[in-house]
Amino acid sequence: MNPAKIVFFHMNQIGDFLFSLPAMKTVKDRFPGIKIISVLRPELQVLAGCTDIIDDVFIRSRGIEGKVGLVNKLLSSRTECVVTFSESPECVILSALTGTRIRAGFASASLAWVLNHKITRVGPPSTENNLRLVESLLGCAAQKRDYTGMIKHQGSAKPWLTDFISKLVNKHVVILAPEVSLRRKHKKWLVERWASTAKKLVEEYNCAVVVVGTKNAVIETQLIVSSSGVKDNVYNLAGKTSLIDLVYLLSNAGVYIGPDSGVMHMSAAMGLKCIALFGDTLPEHIGPQGVGHIIIKKSGMNEIEVNDVVTAFCSIFRV
Repeated sequence: MNPAKIVFFHMNQIGDFLFSLPAMKTVKDRFPGIKIISVLRPELQVLAGCTDIIDDVFIRSRGIEGKVGLVNKLLSSRTECVVTFSESPECVILSALTGTRIRAGFASASLAWVLNHKITRVGPPSTENNLRLVESLLGCAAQKRDYTGMIKHQGSAKPWLTDFISKLVNKHVVILAPEVSLRRKHKKWLVERWASTAKKLVEEYNCAVVVVGTKNAVIETQLIVSSSGVKDNVYNLAGKTSLIDLVYLLSNAGVYIGPDSGVMHMSAAMGLKCIALFGDTLPEHIGPQGVGHIIIKKSGMNEIEVNDVVTAFCSIFRV
């Protein structure tokens, strides 16, 4: 097989998208000059624009009109191979509608009989599973097995954000990301512990602590900032940053502290050192990739103490 282009269907979450980058880079390395087309949700388009691996993006929207347009684009792309990291029936059906000769994916996918190249997924969706799929398809070994360095901020940033960053000169910029989704409340850490952590980082290590999150986290993050009792150097940017703003912010930070999340994986992919908080979930497949990270694993999030986090930061700070 020596394809001129390959279409990849992605899962919907930020972390899962980042898990696909090493596999696509493996394809780029194996076939120099190949065109990589990613099919993904519109909210991930920004991240696709922050990597040099992807050459074109087809948006998988939720409306009927958008789906019809996507099918037409897929047909006109005349690709020779489709790889679907997503196991959803929609993505598997779309892969079949391309009319492509080779359709690769996981045996556990819905409607997996449509696929003619399959492997068994081991554990949850992960970088290693995606690499195994591509390696089995191409008969080659990946040269890089993690996503570090594969996401970079490109272009300019908003004036207010560059002005904000300029005020943090000579500070150790630390990102706190306390937000978890409603489906993942078991990953939530106590507000008072976030606040105490922020206070210690500012007072003992000359840090600028930036608390991030979506607009849904604003009340929680405001409470963290106010409860820290620190007048300066603890900033609440929750609800104020878009995804591309967050990429720029991370490009100017040094350490991430928070639970397993899309922001954690973005941070690791951009070279930040991560202090990752894990309760009853396992970090083996979904922890931050690369070197220099510290994983704090307890039986539950409430078992993690402020001193655990500050000690971990101290270890990174002194490297």
